[in-house]
Amino acid sequence: GGYNTMLKYLHYSLRYDKTAQDSCWQGTVVVECVIDNKGEVTEIKIAKKKSNKALQPEALRLVKNMPKWKPAKLNGKPVHQKVYIPVKFELEKCK
Repeated sequence: GGYNTMLKYLHYSLRYDKTAQDSCWQGTVVVECVIDNKGEVTEIKIAKKKSNKALQPEALRLVKNMPKWKPAKLNGKPVHQKVYIPVKFELEKCK
């Protein structure tokens, strides 16, 4: 589905923690992962350690539960590819 489909998935699947909502915690958590040669999302971890620690578990959950990707190809063969996914946490009431 591409980049726009991924953004829709993140937007509609994100569950803001009650404490984070009440505290107006916002920001972007960058998640690093590897898309393997079968399109599975693997080796998921936080890439940017300075992000709000309270938001990190939800960002990891979102990426862990992503549907399969189309794997990258090199010389026509599927290969592993490292990907960085920014998960943006933003609340309308806190702007």
